Amino acid sequence: MKQKQIDSNNINQKLIYDDEYSIKNQQKNNILNKVLKYLLIAISLVFITTLLIFSEKTLFANKMLLSNSLNSFFDFSSPRNQQLNFLIIYRFLILAFVLFYSLVKGFANLYWHKVTIKKYIPFYFLYLLLSLTSYTLFFSYFKILPSKLFAISFILIALYIINFSYEIFNFLIQRKTNPLLYKNKNILIISLTFQGILTILFVAISFVWINLGINKDILFVGNKFYETIRDILTIKSASNFVIIVLTFLVLITFIVLSNIKFFALLINKKYDKFYLKNQLVFLLVLFGAVFIWILRIFAYKHNNENISIGSSKTTWIYIFQSVFAIVVFVAYMVVSFQKRFEMKSSFRSWLNLAIVQIALALSLLLTTLFNTNSIVSLINVAVTATTQIVILFVFAKQNKNISLLLLIIIKLAIISSILIFAIIGFNYILTADGNENYLFSIIKSRMNIIQIILLLNFSIAFIMALSLLLKFILAIYYIRKLNKENEYEKERQ
Repeated sequence: MKQKQIDSNNINQKLIYDDEYSIKNQQKNNILNKVLKYLLIAISLVFITTLLIFSEKTLFANKMLLSNSLNSFFDFSSPRNQQLNFLIIYRFLILAFVLFYSLVKGFANLYWHKVTIKKYIPFYFLYLLLSLTSYTLFFSYFKILPSKLFAISFILIALYIINFSYEIFNFLIQRKTNPLLYKNKNILIISLTFQGILTILFVAISFVWINLGINKDILFVGNKFYETIRDILTIKSASNFVIIVLTFLVLITFIVLSNIKFFALLINKKYDKFYLKNQLVFLLVLFGAVFIWILRIFAYKHNNENISIGSSKTTWIYIFQSVFAIVVFVAYMVVSFQKRFEMKSSFRSWLNLAIVQIALALSLLLTTLFNTNSIVSLINVAVTATTQIVILFVFAKQNKNISLLLLIIIKLAIISSILIFAIIGFNYILTADGNENYLFSIIKSRMNIIQIILLLNFSIAFIMALSLLLKFILAIYYIRKLNKENEYEKERQ
């Protein structure tokens, strides 16, 4: 009897020891996860900020243009300019994709590997190394010969190899912790197979292109590959239409299948509000980088558009948009943080958010439609977009029971505001003295690119209001339905 009691005590002590060890181990994992997360945040902020500050060199690659000036950026008037601009765009798309994919992937993976963070560390640094490589190439790789610049596409193969290795590792780890979702290998196989096909196709097409011309370094003159693609896109015929439609469908199918894991996680509700809130942190980093860059942009000279005391009354009326945005922002913050204005109804707080976002987005759109002064537009966008983004972050932070749909809309609204920041900033650089490039201001449309993006921003704010209205209507419907059921039960009794 005593022996059994001793054994029982030993077992209890062992269980207590195991629990303590497990708690301590989890605490260490949490600390390590936070350290890696903050490190990635700091690196992302430095990378994106410096790339934007030196965007003339890094993103626009002015060294590759004939005049070393952005005046000829997106100028396709001659075969030479056409080729150089194509190479700049090609270079930007590859390096930007690898950089942002690696940073976002690394950030998301930290969320999924909170428990297994120590095992994930090698992949953390591999993705970080890949983003560092892309970042370095932005500052150093300016080849103007296609045969040399197209070699940059090999970084996509490196990305695929790292991604392939990580997905295998993740599958083996998750199969133990989440066997129901990861018991089927087919999702992993399909996803990795089509990612590989897309990567190989892109790299192969690049090198097929340069090898089907009279010279490897001439893309648009005497090149059979380019001429074939041009004829398919420009000559109206039934066969060309079928080729375009089939190519589009195949490409969409490949992209969907390469991301089938995303849809599987979405269906199984793994992308919940906690995951989306975690993503908002990265968007906050992106906003911080763009905001710092915007402050730097004011140093660019626009001698013909300076704002002075003697500026026209119309100019000062447009600047009033910034004052309006600040007043709305202060009013919202007072209502949000003062206890006497505390809103017990979540619907009221959501409604206030929608009204504020619509007011800011609509006022900014209207002033930009009629204003042509670049400095005024930059000031208005800088102030208004900042207030919009800060309000959205404050709302997401304050409301714990926020719905998944509203979080998605908030995420889209923040992205659109950051996009407005970027477009207006790039436009200010392009139109600065010495560049005089009006790419974003003059297009074959009734609205320019800036106004189109602002319209998108307003549309998202309007969708937010509609979603809240729908939520309100559904709530009333369910309340009435419940009241009818209660009345029916009372009548039966």
